[in-house]
Amino acid sequence: MEKKKPFWEESYKRPGKLDTFGDGKPSELVVKAVATLPKGITALDLGCGEGRNTVYLASLGFKTYAADISESGIANLTMSLMKKNW
Repeated sequence: MEKKKPFWEESYKRPGKLDTFGDGKPSELVVKAVATLPKGITALDLGCGEGRNTVYLASLGFKTYAADISESGIANLTMSLMKKNW
């Protein structure tokens, strides 16, 4: 019997749309938290999905690392960053 894939894998594979869960915008919690942090520190985005918070943090000058269990999510994040020449 074939193992059912998590719902997010299919969601991340749809063409033409990036970021299933945030419409490309960072989480409000991340935006609020960033305001309290010193600039230039290192950020780790665990469960990054397609990287909406990763991209936001990097755009603010944080040295940012991202990890996710979803191969499709990481592939989308990688493609997005390559398009930005990051």
